[in-house]
Amino acid sequence: MTTHTEDFAIPKRWSFQTAVTVSIACDPAAPVGVKLGLAVKAAYASGADLRSAVLSSADLRSADLRSADLSGADLSGAVLSSADLRSADLSSADLSGAVLSGADLRGAVLSGADLRGADLSGA
Repeated sequence: MTTHTEDFAIPKRWSFQTAVTVSIACDPAAPVGVKLGLAVKAAYASGADLRSAVLSSADLRSADLRSADLSGADLSGAVLSSADLRSADLSSADLSGAVLSGADLRGAVLSGADLRGADLSGA
């Protein structure tokens, strides 16, 4: 597998202006969901503002997103299986069709979140 570094921009949900741009190391042929997942993890680790970010279809399985502010974010179709979302703010987030199986949601704020079609088995 060849790895290279690329800049990846994460847009804001309503304006589509760039929320944050981060450098990620990945296989150039990796699916966009994998690249977006790497970008989200890097952005969160650097303290970037991910409120209302477009994160749909991101591969965030087993991600450590404790206390993350993802309020208003578009996480539709995202894979968050086994993710640590303790005390995360997911209020008004679009989690429709997201896979949250086995995710730790203790203390997470889900008020106003769209959970239609989300897989919450074992969460």
